[in-house]
Amino acid sequence: MIEILVVMAIVTVLAGLGLWIGMDSFRGYSYRSERNRFISSLQKARLESMTNINESKHGVRVESDKYVIFEGDSYDSNPDSYE
Repeated sequence: MIEILVVMAIVTVLAGLGLWIGMDSFRGYSYRSERNRFISSLQKARLESMTNINESKHGVRVESDKYVIFEGDSYDSNPDSYE
């Protein structure tokens, strides 16, 4: 009976450790993914400004769940003016 309890304790500790490492890896992957999306948006706005598309400035607006690349000096919340 004691051997079964010891084995169950070892399995529980290993499962907890595996879960902790897995969640940490997922959190790191999620952070890197979001960072790469943000950098990609900045690079796209920079490229559009450098190639002088429509002869105007471009920028990035950060919202809670997305990044909006806009054209002009400031962001206009009218969704019809963006693709």
